[in-house]
Amino acid sequence: MPSDRFVGGLNVPDKRWGRFDATWPLGVLTVDDGGLTLVPRGLLARVSAGLVVRLVDVTCAYPLRGRVAWRGVGFDFEDGRTAYFWTFGQRDSALDALRARGVRVSPVPRTAAAIRKPWRHSG
Repeated sequence: MPSDRFVGGLNVPDKRWGRFDATWPLGVLTVDDGGLTLVPRGLLARVSAGLVVRLVDVTCAYPLRGRVAWRGVGFDFEDGRTAYFWTFGQRDSALDALRARGVRVSPVPRTAAAIRKPWRHSG
C-alpha cells in the first residue's frame, strides 16, 4: 500500500526540547505499512527530528477535538508517550489510513492532554 501524507501541525515528544510544537502547516504526518512519522517541515527539521514510530508500537489513535476548526489525531504509544497531529479537514482520512494498516482507532474524541511546550514555532 502506498504511503499517506498529511500536512498540519504537530506536538511530539522530543529528546532535545522535551516536547516540540509546530503550527500548521509546519508539520507532516506520513503513514506507511511500517510505521508513522511526525516531522517538522523545512528549516524546522534542523531544530527537531520529530518522531518515527513503528505501527505495532501505537497502542491507540483517536480523534482530537480542539478549538472551532481545529481537529486532529492523537496517538498513544507502548512506551507511555503521546503525540498530536492537528489538521483542518484531513482528520478522518488520517484515521482511515491508520485503521487500514491495522492500528486500533478509538471512535471517541478526546482533547489533547495538558502539554508542556518549552519550544514552540508559529508560522
